[in-house]
Amino acid sequence: MKNLKHTLLAALLGALVILPGCSTFDSIVEAIDESVDNVFEAYTPSTEKTSCSERTERQLQDISFVTAASIEMVVRHGEYSPMIVRMRVGKTYVLRLRNRDDEAHSFNAPEFFDSIAVSAAAIDNDILDTRCPGPVIELNPGQSFEMKFIAVTDGRYEYRDGMSSVLDLGGFINPAPSGGIIRIEESY
Repeated sequence: MKNLKHTLLAALLGALVILPGCSTFDSIVEAIDESVDNVFEAYTPSTEKTSCSERTERQLQDISFVTAASIEMVVRHGEYSPMIVRMRVGKTYVLRLRNRDDEAHSFNAPEFFDSIAVSAAAIDNDILDTRCPGPVIELNPGQSFEMKFIAVTDGRYEYRDGMSSVLDLGGFINPAPSGGIIRIEESY
């Protein structure tokens, strides 16, 4: 999986390389804008995949959450804790994510949501009507999100705090971490 920050930074640097040929400020902005658009197009999820509800229904047959492992995550001062979460394919989990900040945050993890099957999800104990809550969960100050799921596909999945992490250009503007990694490993 490509690192979005590095790809975005490479696109911007690529745009800067072509800048000497640009004669006006407008053409400079246009060149950078086009490079950024190309990066975002590459990261737009495909709609040709099996729908989340179809995939989830099939993968949750005969699954019990009685012994599900609990994962407690908190976002505080703009940082997620823990920043690294490990899981195993075929295991059940209950993720509890709490926003303990005075500002809204989002849990942006499209690839992660594509790699799990969700049994139930709730925000502040209000059960959501969908089994497919992702790819982004918005949490206002003090809100909590809870989700029961099974890890389905192994891999390394990044999560971010909404669009702010995309625009920090690898820490040049905002050196504080704004997300983390979820690692789903194969079960042997």
